[in-house]
Amino acid sequence: MTKQALPEPIAVRSVDLAQPLTDLTDVGGYITVKIFVNWAGRLLGHFELEHRGQPVSALRLRQAIADYLTFKVIEPDQNQPDDLLWQRAINSMTETYLSASRTAEEEPVEHTVDLSQPLQAISHIGADQPVITVRVVWQSQTLGYVYIPTYGQPVTTHQLCEAIADNLGIKLLKPLGGTQPTAWPGVVTALADHFFPALTNGDAASPTLPPHVPVSIVVATLDRPDDLRVCLQSLLRQASPRPIEIVVVDNNPASGLTPPVVAEFPTVVLVNEARQGLAYARNAGFVACTGEIAIATDDDVIAPPDWVERLVAPFARSDVMVVTGNVLPYELETPAQHYFEWYGGLGRGFERFEVNGDWFESHRFFSVPTWRLGATANAAFRTTIFTHPEIGLMEESLGPGMPSGVGEDTYVFYKVLKAGYTVFYEPEAYVWHKHRRTMPALRKQLYNYSKGGVCYHLTLARNDGDLRGLVRIFCELPMAYIWRFKQWWWGANQFPLALILLEMWGNLMGFGAFFASRRRAKRLGRSATYIPVAQRQTAPNQLETERTAPTVQQRRNLNLEAIGS
Repeated sequence: MTKQALPEPIAVRSVDLAQPLTDLTDVGGYITVKIFVNWAGRLLGHFELEHRGQPVSALRLRQAIADYLTFKVIEPDQNQPDDLLWQRAINSMTETYLSASRTAEEEPVEHTVDLSQPLQAISHIGADQPVITVRVVWQSQTLGYVYIPTYGQPVTTHQLCEAIADNLGIKLLKPLGGTQPTAWPGVVTALADHFFPALTNGDAASPTLPPHVPVSIVVATLDRPDDLRVCLQSLLRQASPRPIEIVVVDNNPASGLTPPVVAEFPTVVLVNEARQGLAYARNAGFVACTGEIAIATDDDVIAPPDWVERLVAPFARSDVMVVTGNVLPYELETPAQHYFEWYGGLGRGFERFEVNGDWFESHRFFSVPTWRLGATANAAFRTTIFTHPEIGLMEESLGPGMPSGVGEDTYVFYKVLKAGYTVFYEPEAYVWHKHRRTMPALRKQLYNYSKGGVCYHLTLARNDGDLRGLVRIFCELPMAYIWRFKQWWWGANQFPLALILLEMWGNLMGFGAFFASRRRAKRLGRSATYIPVAQRQTAPNQLETERTAPTVQQRRNLNLEAIGS
C-alpha cells in the first residue's frame, strides 16, 4: 500500500488523419497529452503521450499513432498520403504470417509460436491456467509475448491469429525490414476487413436514414447559461440535409438564467419544466418535439458537425429503437476529471456493437447490464417507443434531480430490450463532455451514481418483477468491492479509497432513496402524455388539453406555441 499522488493535468487534443499532421505546439505546461485520433470524423482510438511540456513534432506524433493504434489506422480512400504508409501493408502481412492460421489444429509441444511456420492450435491447457503466455518468434527472432485468457479451454488457430495481430501490431513487420516502403507491398484489405470493417466496406454497405426524416435534439439544462450557449452553437453547426429541431428544456424557470441564452438563437424552442428532475425535463422535451427521432443530450457537451448524421444512421433499420454514442472528455485538467475517467467516464469504447431481446434473455440469473450501453448525454430514440405500452417515457422517479440520482436512461434501455427491440452503440457519433472540475462536485456525482444503481435494480423488482437486480445488489456488488479493495491495497488501482468508500455508502443509501423518489414522483405527478405528431395535427384540442391541464396541478409551464410549430 503506497500513498497516491494527485494526477497531473493532461492536455486533450484531437488529430484528423484526413489532414496533414502538424506539430502540437500548444501543449506547454502539460507533462502528458491525450490524443484522440479520427479520420474525417470517424473516431479510430486514443492514446496518451508523455512530452514533458515540449512541443510534439509531426514525426513523433506519426510514430506514436502507428505504435498505439496499429491496424486501426486504415484509411478507406485508396490514395493514402505516403507519410502514414498504411495503404499497402496488410495483404502482404496476412499472406506472410497468417495465411496458414486456419489449417488443421495440431498439438504443439510448448507455447511458442513460430510465424515462419503454419499456426497451430494450443490444445493442452490445464484447468488451472486461466491465462497462457505465448512467445511469438520469427525463426529464432523473438517478436514479443502475447497473453491469452483461456479459462482452461483450448486456444484455436483463429483465436491465436487474432491475439497475435491485436497485441503485436506492427512488430510483425520487423522481419520484413522495419519501416522500409518495400516492407509494405500491398496492405489494407484482409486485416482491415477483419479488425475494422467499417472503414473499408461497412459504410458503403450500411443503409442510411432517408434525409426527409425529421430529427429533434432535446437539451435539458439547469442554470448553466455559459455551457448552454457553447452547446447550442455546436448544435447549430450540424451538417445535415434533414430538418433538425432544437428544443431546450429549462428545469428551473424561476431563476431566469436560461431564456436570455435561448433568445440568442431564434430557431431554438424553449420549454419550461418547473418540476426538478432530469426525467421530467427530458420527457417535457420529448412531448414538445416534432421529430421522428428524438436525440437527448446535456448542456455541457460539444458536438462535432457530423454528430447528428452518424447518430441517426442506424435508425434505417426498423428494429433499432435506441442509438447511443461515445462521450469523450473535453478536458482533463483537474484530479476530479481524471478520477471520473478512471471511474469509467460516460463513453463505452471505440468498437461498434448492438444488443437485442436475445441478449436480454441470455442473462438468466444476473442483472442485464444496461448501464454498459451508453447514457443520455448522447442517445437517440425513435419516438414511437414513447407510445409503446411496454416502454413509454422515462421513469420520473429515477435520474438526477431526484433522490435516486441516476437510472432513468438505463431503465429505458431495459424496457426497449425487454420488448424485443435493438439498442445500437455507434462510437463514431461522439461528443465532448465537460466533466466536473472540483472534488465536491465529483463526490456528489459518484454518490448519486451509486444510489441510482440500487434504485434502478429495485425499480426493476417493483415495476417489472425482475429479481435479477437483487443478485447484483447483494452478491455482485460486494464481490466487486472486495476485488477493488485488493487492487487498491496492492497499488494496482489508482482510484482513491475515499471515493470507493463513498460509492459503498451511496449503495447503502440507495434503499432509502428509492422510496423517497417514488414518494416525490407521486406527489409531483406524471409527465404529460406523448402524442404523435400526426395526431396533434388532427386533434389540436386534445393536445392543448393534455399540455395545459398539468400547468396548475403540477406546476407545469410548457411553450404551447412551440408544440404547434
